[in-house]
Amino acid sequence: MITNVTAKDKVESYIAGVLDGTIVVGKWIRLAIERYQRELSRQDSEGFPFHLDEDAAEKACRFFPKVLRHSKGEWAGQPFDLEPWQAFIIWKLFGWKRENDKRRFR
Repeated sequence: MITNVTAKDKVESYIAGVLDGTIVVGKWIRLAIERYQRELSRQDSEGFPFHLDEDAAEKACRFFPKVLRHSKGEWAGQPFDLEPWQAFIIWKLFGWKRENDKRRFR
């Protein structure tokens, strides 16, 4: 089901839930989220060569429900909506860019 919730909203809600303890995750996921938060605050500082391109991240997350469909089972034919944890991963992978606008993670 495609909703009007943006990927940014979904990701920010997931991050807030993990940080306040309403979403229980393992140690490594919590550390990844804390690192993401630290890097977000550093993105405009000297010596940190990365920036978050929210448009690119949003576009990557929108690709899934717009183009992909489940092929089997009870959800066959339904759009592939990302769960919040999945959106967080896609958001990070496609949103972080280097100074030359190439993706940070390849």
